[in-house]
Amino acid sequence: MGGLQIETSPTGPFMFRAADHQSTMVAYVGKTALVDGKSKMVDWSYADGAAYLPSEAEAAKLRPAD
Repeated sequence: MGGLQIETSPTGPFMFRAADHQSTMVAYVGKTALVDGKSKMVDWSYADGAAYLPSEAEAAKLRPAD
């Protein structure tokens, strides 16, 4: 899957990095609450997955050597 790019998804384009197969998919992070008797996500934010990944070099350092 390394290097696979998805152009159309409900959250927009993302990819799997070739170096470690980690996804850059976004997430909407928040709390759920009852608003007017219905469930709703409140206090939410958009989190770009790429912003939370270590660099490819840092990820390589975290993997055990063979």
